[in-house]
Amino acid sequence: MKAVLLLLFVATVANALVLKGRVSAAAPAQPGQRFRPAVPPPLPVAGAAVRGPAPNIIPIVRQAQDVGFDGTFQYSYETANGITVQEKGYLKNAGVKDQEAQVVEGSFSYPGPDGKLLTVRYYADETGFHAEGDHLPVPVKA
Repeated sequence: MKAVLLLLFVATVANALVLKGRVSAAAPAQPGQRFRPAVPPPLPVAGAAVRGPAPNIIPIVRQAQDVGFDGTFQYSYETANGITVQEKGYLKNAGVKDQEAQVVEGSFSYPGPDGKLLTVRYYADETGFHAEGDHLPVPVKA
């Protein structure tokens, strides 16, 4: 552990000397220097990266949400490009030990590649997630 701490300290001091210009990482060690640090140049900050054109921003034209103290919730929104989403949830068998289950029901719609509106209806409970839609395959019953 002491060796790791010593190595970190030496690397930090060496980097500070390079950044202050006292030691060049590219220059050979001078007679008065004990070591030549092999420290790569600092990495650029991610926020300083060159950014391309701004993506198309799709405005939300309608939005609503409600959260109850009993764990119920519901929300919905619609975007300017035709996407609609609605969902609600509640606690099933509240207060019944080993039988409580969170239930979520909802749907979302979006324009397909051909312009036709595609809708998915779903629910999730203690039996899992179940989705259906006219464009989704239907599982084969065994």
